[in-house]
Formats: sequence, structure tokens, C-alpha cells
Amino acid sequence: MKILHIPYCFHPDPLGGTEIYVKSLVKQLNKKNIENYIAAPDTHTRSYQHEDFFVDRFAVSNEINSLSDLHGEGDAQASAEFIKILEKRRPDVVHFHAFTRGVSLRLIRQAKKCNIKTIFTYHTPTITCMRGTLLQFGENICSGELSKKNCSICTLHALGANKIMAILLNGFSVLIGKKIKKMNLRGGLWTALQMSQLIQLRHKVIYDMLKEVDKFVVLCEWAKKLLILNGVSQEKITLSRHGIQFKNFSSEENNIPELPLRIAFLGRYDVTKGVDILIKAIRGMPELPLKIDLYSIVQDKEKKYFDNLRSFASQDTRIQFLSPVSSEEVIPLLRQYHLLAVPSRWLETGPLVILEAFAAGIPVIGSDLGGIAELVEQGVNGILVKTDVLDAWKEVLRQCCEKPEIIRHLKKNIKPPRSMELVSTEMAALYYQLCQN
Repeated sequence: MKILHIPYCFHPDPLGGTEIYVKSLVKQLNKKNIENYIAAPDTHTRSYQHEDFFVDRFAVSNEINSLSDLHGEGDAQASAEFIKILEKRRPDVVHFHAFTRGVSLRLIRQAKKCNIKTIFTYHTPTITCMRGTLLQFGENICSGELSKKNCSICTLHALGANKIMAILLNGFSVLIGKKIKKMNLRGGLWTALQMSQLIQLRHKVIYDMLKEVDKFVVLCEWAKKLLILNGVSQEKITLSRHGIQFKNFSSEENNIPELPLRIAFLGRYDVTKGVDILIKAIRGMPELPLKIDLYSIVQDKEKKYFDNLRSFASQDTRIQFLSPVSSEEVIPLLRQYHLLAVPSRWLETGPLVILEAFAAGIPVIGSDLGGIAELVEQGVNGILVKTDVLDAWKEVLRQCCEKPEIIRHLKKNIKPPRSMELVSTEMAALYYQLCQN
């Protein structure tokens, strides 16, 4: 059996949680004598081998003629290059792990034309949410139901309009958006005045994807509910939670002095990851005996946010900005800390780093939101904090510093996380089931 995996990117690009998941999954599937290949978008077409993986990169055109090119069925050049990969690798199943202009509906349809089965794993809310967070106006949890009006207004708000202005702009978009679209006007106000039409187009593409994919894999309950709400039958959905590769699990004491409290953060310097509220909480309590180390790479689009964070934290020696570590180094690294902090302000499907913390035997303090709340049991293996509430974060950090017995109690309750070997067993069963139908 041959499986072709399609993530958003792959080595030598900086890898996110989705790509680490794919890499780990492929390693385990290879042990089951399942032949795996990876293909991902790039600026040019090429093939190479990374570790034990055969990787095909397919070129995505940088020429965008209209806003519809960004939000429609996908890039034509990428689709044409993808056909060549299908002919070269001849997979039995194409497993999609992203949904972008490069990894698009066009690619799914190419696989279907070749009578190849398709699976799609819902890794992040960006797949169905134009705002990217599944938080209405950046505040309240959204059900994820695709609504042209609500999604248009919320997206306009994300682009900088206040709520009243977003409602007004959407109203104008409904009235005159089609005319502006025909004139191919883009940028600023012109884009805003086409938002209703752009959302309608994007929703059609998403609905077509939901209809055409053979099976969906979800990593948490909220994603399953979202797909069902948007018309996907339960029979098409498999819940298979995140897993990781780890050895020698132990929740025993790691001989770190109780104070200062050592906290780790691993994640992107993106506003959705919420690291700013963590830094604000610490800066607001200069008397607390704690230390936080932030491990992450800075990408171009995140540089301004990172620079602001570093400037704000520059006078506090308790806060350190450090280089990222490889996925293989994460668990040994986390054993040197008392806590992992996950202050995300969007609906995570994991994240993987929570499982890595549990494998290292340390508890988690994280936002009471999405996949985090599904993995962290309040007062058992971690502490859930009200999302984006500064005082709540300050209080939790204060309690952990003043009462070390809290950390000791949480550590004793940590259980080994799910393994990627188990995930690969579930995926292998799904692949075989699909191919037998």
C-alpha cells in the first residue's frame, strides 16, 4: 500500500505542529510496511530525500490575478505539477494535511479523477475559518458553522474594522461587491467591499471539499462537531487524537529546586499563541520568584510582534528569549522545568507540546479553550486558565510560586500520553478500510 501525504510545507522549511505530526506518522507507518511519500508546495518543483522520506515539492505560481485566485479552488500550476507526482508515485491513498491555495480543492479533484482515495485531517481552524481562530470578533468561541453574513463581518473585524464598521462594510459589500469584483479592484477598502462575495466563494470551496473527500480525521471533539454542523456525516469522520514518539516516561521528581519556578513556552511568536499575556502577567508581578524561557523561531510575518515582546520584556531578567529546539530535543528539555505554559487564544486541535510535557512528566497551565481543554484535566494534570484574562494568569502563576505542593500534586497525576505508534495503527486501519471499499 502506498500513501501520499500532503502537508503545508516540509523540511528544510521551518516545521510546525502539522509537519511534525506528519513526519512522526510516516516513521511509524514505515514500520508497518506501508510505503509513504510526502509532497508539499514550494516556489519550484524538485524531489529529494530527507532522512528516510522521499519528498516531492511542487511549484505554486506567485502570480495572483484576482482575489478569487486567493480564495477559490486553488493554484492551477500547483495542480498541474501535482498530476505528475500522482503519476510518479501512484499512491493508493492521498492524505491531505492542509487546505491552502497550494494544497487545494484542485488537488483533491485530481486525486479523485485518478480514482485515488482521499483523506483529510483537520489540523487547524484556518481550514474553515477566514479569521483563522474560530473566535467571533476575537472574543467568543464560534460554533464553526459557515454563515456568509457572520463570517464576512467577523473577517472584516479581524482586518481592523470595529464591529459597527464591519457591519456597514458588509452591507455595502452585499450591494456593490459584485461590481467591484468585475472591475478587479484590490487592496484596502476595495477588498473590504468585496468581502461578502469572497466569503461566499470560500464557503463554496469548503463545502465542495467536505463533499468530495472520502474520509476525515479529526484530532479533537470540537473539530468533529464543527464538521457535522457543516454537513459531514458521522460515518465519514474518524476521531484519532494526537500522539507523540517518546521513551522512558517518568513522573518522578526531577531534582529541580522548587524555586525559582521554571516555566517553558514552545510555540510560534504569533498573537494567536498568546505569549504576550504570559509576559504581561510576569512583568506585572516583579516580586515572584520565577523564570520563563521562550523557545521559538521568528518568521518574517511575526517579526514585529516578536520585537514588541522583546522590547516589553527587556527590563525583566526572568524572561529569556531562546533559540528553538528540534522535536527530538523537546521532551528532555522540558524535564528541566516545573511547568509548560500554553496561553493560546485560538482553538488548538492539540497542541503536540502538551503531550510532550506529559511525556516529560511536567504539568501544563493552559487556556481553557479548544483542544487544550480536552487534554488538560483541571487540577489533575494541569491548570486551565480563563482565556486571555490577565488577572487569571497572574493569580495562577502566584499560586504556583507560593504553594509548591500544587506542582507536586499535579506531577503525581500525569499519565503517559498517546503514542504515535497507536495513531499509526488507527491510520493504517483507516487506509485499509478505504482501499477495500
